[in-house]
Amino acid sequence: MGTRSTFKGYLRSQGVDGGSKRPPAAASIGVMPIVVHVTVDAADSAATLTGEALPKGAIVLGVAVVSTHVTGSSPLLDVGLGADGDALVDGIDANVDVTTVIGDGATAGADLGVELTETTEISAGTGGGTPGTGTSEVYITYVMADDGKFAD
Repeated sequence: MGTRSTFKGYLRSQGVDGGSKRPPAAASIGVMPIVVHVTVDAADSAATLTGEALPKGAIVLGVAVVSTHVTGSSPLLDVGLGADGDALVDGIDANVDVTTVIGDGATAGADLGVELTETTEISAGTGGGTPGTGTSEVYITYVMADDGKFAD
C-alpha cells in the first residue's frame, strides 16, 4: 500500500474556496465508503470464518456477490459476522451471476445498516440447498460511524 493512501481516521473536506467575491464555504463533513472483499468456496459450511474483519464502528451499507457456481441444486449463500452466519446476507441464490443486497428485502441480514460495537470477523458459507462447485466473490461496502465533530 502507498504511504499517502493508507490512513486511519475520518475523511473530511475543508470546503470550497469562495474566492474574493464570497466567503469560503463551511467544511463538508462526510464519510468515505470502504469495500472489503472475501472469496467463499461453494463447499464452505455455514458461518465459516474468512480471515477478514470489519472494524468497530463500521456500518454495512450493502453486499454484492459475484458467483461462479456451476453445479448444485438451488445452492444458497449466507454472509455473516462471526458465529452469526447470516447477519448480513440470508440465503441468496448462489447460482445467480451477480446479486446485490442493500438493507431491505427478503435476503437482507439483520445487521445491515447497524453500527458494529466491536471488530468482528466476516463469516460466510452455505445457507441451504445443495452446494456445488465454484466460488462466490463477496464485496461488502461499509462506512465508519462519524459523530460530525471536527478533529475528534
